[in-house]
Amino acid sequence: MTGGGERAEWEGVSAPEVAGEDGAGRAGGPGEGLEIFVSVAERVRRSLDGASAGERLVARTLLANYPTAGLETATRLAERAGVSAPTVVRFVARLGFAGYRAFQQDLRDEIEARRASPLTLAQQVGAGGAPQSLRVSAGATFRQRLDESFAALSDPELEAVVDLLADPARRIALIGGRFSHILAEYLDLHLRLLRPGTRVLDPRPESLAAFSVDVGRRDVVVVFDYRRYQRDVVEFARRAHGRGAKVVLFTDPWLSPAAEAADLVIPVRVEAPSPFDSLVPALALVETVVAGVMARLGKEGEERLRQCEEIVGDVTVGKAVPLVFVLGLVGVALVAYGFVRLTRHFNHAGSVYALAGVTLGPRAGFFGGFALLGTYLFFAVCTLAATAVFTEAFAAAMGLSAHIPWSVVTVVAAVGAWAVNSRESRITARTLLIVEGVGIIGMLVLSAIIVIRTGAGNAPGGQTLDFSVFGLGDTTMSAVMTATVFAFLSWAGFEACASLGEETADPRRNVPRALAGSVLLTGGLYVLVMFAQTVGFGTDGKGVDRRTGSPTAALVAALVLAVAGDMILDLTGVPAFDAYYWFATLGVLCLLVAYAVAGAGVIAFILSGRGRIPRYEIVIPVLAIAYLCFVFYEQSVGQDSPLSYFPWVAAAWCLAGMAAVLAAPKLARRIGERLTAELTEPGDPATDPHENAVRV
Repeated sequence: MTGGGERAEWEGVSAPEVAGEDGAGRAGGPGEGLEIFVSVAERVRRSLDGASAGERLVARTLLANYPTAGLETATRLAERAGVSAPTVVRFVARLGFAGYRAFQQDLRDEIEARRASPLTLAQQVGAGGAPQSLRVSAGATFRQRLDESFAALSDPELEAVVDLLADPARRIALIGGRFSHILAEYLDLHLRLLRPGTRVLDPRPESLAAFSVDVGRRDVVVVFDYRRYQRDVVEFARRAHGRGAKVVLFTDPWLSPAAEAADLVIPVRVEAPSPFDSLVPALALVETVVAGVMARLGKEGEERLRQCEEIVGDVTVGKAVPLVFVLGLVGVALVAYGFVRLTRHFNHAGSVYALAGVTLGPRAGFFGGFALLGTYLFFAVCTLAATAVFTEAFAAAMGLSAHIPWSVVTVVAAVGAWAVNSRESRITARTLLIVEGVGIIGMLVLSAIIVIRTGAGNAPGGQTLDFSVFGLGDTTMSAVMTATVFAFLSWAGFEACASLGEETADPRRNVPRALAGSVLLTGGLYVLVMFAQTVGFGTDGKGVDRRTGSPTAALVAALVLAVAGDMILDLTGVPAFDAYYWFATLGVLCLLVAYAVAGAGVIAFILSGRGRIPRYEIVIPVLAIAYLCFVFYEQSVGQDSPLSYFPWVAAAWCLAGMAAVLAAPKLARRIGERLTAELTEPGDPATDPHENAVRV
């Protein structure tokens, strides 16, 4: 044996003799006449077709207790299987062995090959004789392994695998080992472009345990496991099989112990010119399976692939990212106009819902507040998850490899958030100002360095200043406008300074200035940083703490809910980035509804004439609402699962608020009036909701 158990031929038996009548393993085409290595386990598994009842009992006993059952005496194996010893001997001879002793010797050789470590393989490679051209020897080895692997493939099993993976009624879950997880991810990347319902499983025990509870007969579990097999992967395959899932195993010729739980087994050679097993034949087999799935899906697969390509094309704007943020700034400025106008007349800690309540009526204020509540809850989950994303990225950049669940980071972040927000508003504001200030200064310094070096022509990659990034170039306006949706997310929550109306000196003057300034200054910052990156890379006082003025109970409740949500996501195998993006999207969708309610309030306020605002300015909030509808639409159409569900989740939340208004109008009105009570100033009709509001 060489290279960890390799045998150029097995007892002189060629492909047709091992394959059986179904032609499995038959050498044809370029591999005509190949002597094919087929492991003992694979021969036993294939012998099930056409075997007698007694022989099938022997085969199943061997596979269920492989390889230890085969190392016992023929008499002991017969007792295990419930057959006679001569039946065992006949079965071994049917496999092609000269006798039971020869069968056991090959089995021992296989065990040595299965246990081969990189060190053992390195010693075998080093003893390979006179050196020759690496290019020639490696190329010959890989070609031989490919030819042998494909010649030994069973056509019926390969077709059965393709049928399972192409069945749209099936859910596909893929898992691999330390190295073979690459194959699971690679197959998933292709399958998700051709069909829905495919995912790579998180290998952590708690995530696999959660999936094991949910797995059932609709599922196909694809397992990649090669020698020095992973116990957790094998055990997971067994649990999945026990719950009725179809298990497809990609493994080596010696067969992973997961083979006993697999419905279909596809083995390939793994020997390589290095001390490490090769995934070249396995990768070629994955490509083959993808080709088969594509052929099986036909027009349906082509249509899904076309839709995916269109979506990718629509959101790819190339180097026009700065232009995207310029247009995003215009859209946000339209929305900000309403807040600037209203905060000149009203100031309240309630922000959106208070402004809607005083202009449209208390029930409309309740609805806007309910939408905003959804935003804050979803943002709490996504902000903590974002902290985990950046922490993971920082750890990776520093070369740290501690495998800590990302939900642990969210707990630490939540404690920090509580520590800051449980202090007086002035302390909290100063802390945030310092943190944000340091971050902004860092971005400005980095951007300046990039712009200076690219302008001077001495950038590391030879990049130069390119002001064409503010033009369309080869990008369509449709793609740019769609991308402004993502730019809009950068300004989400810009109206938060309006909630400091009760803490600000001369709020009717300073809050509008802060709103306008925050949008314009951050807009300038975003455009500058995106330009540098592009050229560089090519309510009332109830429930508040008497000392701090902060709603401590609400703060703790929000943080507990956010941490619990992130923990559930982590335990179910959702990566931190997905958790961040999912809940950011949900929060923004609810925020769009709240903004639209506030925009409708601006229209009502202008039409009332109480604020002495020229009526022609009504076009601005109308355009703002149109922009908000466009952003919501773009987040609702053409999205893949699970993103396609988020507009429905956000809509369901907002409709729940609407249902509360309709089901208990007096309660909603009473709550809304309490929320806006502090806005009322007798003698000023512009600020009196009973005089000013369009009743809703």
